[in-house]
Amino acid sequence: MTPAIEALESCGCRFTLHLYSSKADGDFGFNAAEKLALAPEQVFKSLVVDIDERHPVIALVPVSKKLSLKLIAKAAGARKAKMAEPKDAENATGYVIGGICPIGLKRELRIFADSSIERFANVFISGGKRGVELEIGSKDLQKITNAVVAHIVD
Repeated sequence: MTPAIEALESCGCRFTLHLYSSKADGDFGFNAAEKLALAPEQVFKSLVVDIDERHPVIALVPVSKKLSLKLIAKAAGARKAKMAEPKDAENATGYVIGGICPIGLKRELRIFADSSIERFANVFISGGKRGVELEIGSKDLQKITNAVVAHIVD
């Protein structure tokens, strides 16, 4: 059980748990899509981004796309954005790289979801550890995380 699963159960949100064997490193999102035979555009990775060098936020981006640092900075009303260092991402979220989930975070972070999330009734996100994927309603995910929906991919 992960903090994400506990948080979803405690709020009564419906979700489906999918387990798969995860690689030790590499592109975790594509690995999940491949192992679970999912469309990569429906599987969202959680990327930790430093906004103006001191404010971590999470960007939810399809594994088939690349985050635009310029566009997420604009969405956040910031001057610049850069990817957080792996250790900083783990410290900010309480999750390991490859298992970062926007739900059940160690501390509250702003969440930005790419606008493509609205094309799907359900999306897939990491469940809080490698090899655990959650299928959740895209509207539920947006509501639970208070996500700002914006075009943030190249």
